[in-house]
Amino acid sequence: MTREEVFKNLNEIFQEVFDDEEIEVNETTTSKDVDNWDSLEHINLIVSVEKKFGIKFNMGEVTTMRNVGEMADIFKGCIERDTDIMLEKAFLSQCCYDYFIKNKVMESLIFEELERLLGIGEQMQKVCLLAYTRYYAENRQKRRKEGQGILEESLYKLTEDGVILPYYLEY
Repeated sequence: MTREEVFKNLNEIFQEVFDDEEIEVNETTTSKDVDNWDSLEHINLIVSVEKKFGIKFNMGEVTTMRNVGEMADIFKGCIERDTDIMLEKAFLSQCCYDYFIKNKVMESLIFEELERLLGIGEQMQKVCLLAYTRYYAENRQKRRKEGQGILEESLYKLTEDGVILPYYLEY
């Protein structure tokens, strides 16, 4: 997304949140330049951007925005960051499908990265949980102590969904 497109989208959001079609924001626009832009409206702006584009700002990003130019930079960074994660999740999902359904051999790095994403709370496809739990059932020597909780949580989610497989006995 170009900077021009970012500002076009931000202008639309500002106009909607402040119910004013005359608002035009630019790099240096601050809360002092927009009537009624207080801390509550700032939160409304953030939530509107997150909902419209399916992104999440972290608290550090939200509190450091001093003007719309910085908001645009952070917004663009979030889109790029979230796109990277989406691509990685798609790749991992395909690898897990190949491992679990097609019985293809996978490097342990795939499951270590899957474990990292699960550990930071990323939602993964069910086939990823199936592949992850099967891999460590078949490769007990590769289980990592720090991944034990993630493994248990994955088994719990699968069992809760009614998926119970013979390899669970390995746990």
